[in-house]
Amino acid sequence: MARVAAKAEAAAREATPDAEVMVVPTSTAGSAWMGEARGTEAVPELGGNMIGQTVYPKVKQADAYWLVFHERRWDVMHGLVVPMLSKLSATVGTNGVERTPSGKPQPAPALAEAVAKGGIVIQHNVDGPGRSYLKRIKIGEGRNRRTNQPVDIESWHSRWEKLYPGSEAIDTDEVAYAKWCRWLVDSGKLPQPREYVLEHLASEKTKLIGRHKAKGQGNGPLVAKYEADLKAVQAELAKLRASAVPIDAPEAAPDL
Repeated sequence: MARVAAKAEAAAREATPDAEVMVVPTSTAGSAWMGEARGTEAVPELGGNMIGQTVYPKVKQADAYWLVFHERRWDVMHGLVVPMLSKLSATVGTNGVERTPSGKPQPAPALAEAVAKGGIVIQHNVDGPGRSYLKRIKIGEGRNRRTNQPVDIESWHSRWEKLYPGSEAIDTDEVAYAKWCRWLVDSGKLPQPREYVLEHLASEKTKLIGRHKAKGQGNGPLVAKYEADLKAVQAELAKLRASAVPIDAPEAAPDL
């Protein structure tokens, strides 16, 4: 850069030998001799959150729901034989859920249908007064469409889920959830698994083990998991059969 500036200065002097030429050195561009650029202090209008503002989780809003037990749906979670509960959402327009005149969901028809199909609807306070398997988390702010009043945007999640400010991540404590599902059974809130259900589950685990071993994956982590699951199901079967009480009926001669 110094050579280029020197050449430019020499060329200028050759072209105008009688004039005083001022060449701006590249190393001093923007220096005081050029004058200071003045402006007004201002805060840029940028997206995102400023210091002191609340940062909410970036998750999709989820409606409240009920957990429903189904007699035939069982599996093994973290070594425990547990019922696989399904979710019955309170979202208006799904599962027959309608909206009341006050704007709240009316889930009664959906709950009745679930029971009619043999399901057991687990109430939110199954753990006792003041408890719930759901929690309500604020994920933003908005305005009511009818009144234009400010309202909180809330999302419903299980109490085993963790949400984080500014993040889409949702972590679930699966071990604690599995223990809770097992507690529902052991405490009598839900019925014990039927023998035929456990036999079918044991058969499915055995098939999975054989399928992976046939692929040469006998020492893989999945086979180890399925084998542990099978042992848990077999133990549950043994416990069920040991506690089975035969039907007591008096002797009788057939009336033929």
